[in-house]
Amino acid sequence: MTGNAAGVLLEDADGQRIQAHDAESLLLQTTGWSLPVSGLRYWVRGLPVPGVRASERRDLQGRLLELEQSGWTISYTRYHLVEGVGWPAKLRLVRDDVTVRLVIDEWHPGVVPGFEM
Repeated sequence: MTGNAAGVLLEDADGQRIQAHDAESLLLQTTGWSLPVSGLRYWVRGLPVPGVRASERRDLQGRLLELEQSGWTISYTRYHLVEGVGWPAKLRLVRDDVTVRLVIDEWHPGVVPGFEM
């Protein structure tokens, strides 16, 4: 998948190309799932999406336990310690009748473009 300000493009294993305005629309079009793809970029790092109203509940170390934003409730149930920083390891996203569970086995901060801290 690639994308820019004009939209996103998915090329599957058979070479079929599917275009959409944004990643959420592409996911809905190809799978029927409505998920907050743009918010995940921040939420998986334990951060609220900048500029969007949110409520947070944190632990004594300042890590997110729960984040409510854009109609989603994101629960953080486990963290990995990498280079002295707590990175989310297990998240649960809930909105209406949709529940998404994410498990992150390993973090390599700064390796994936756009995910640097």
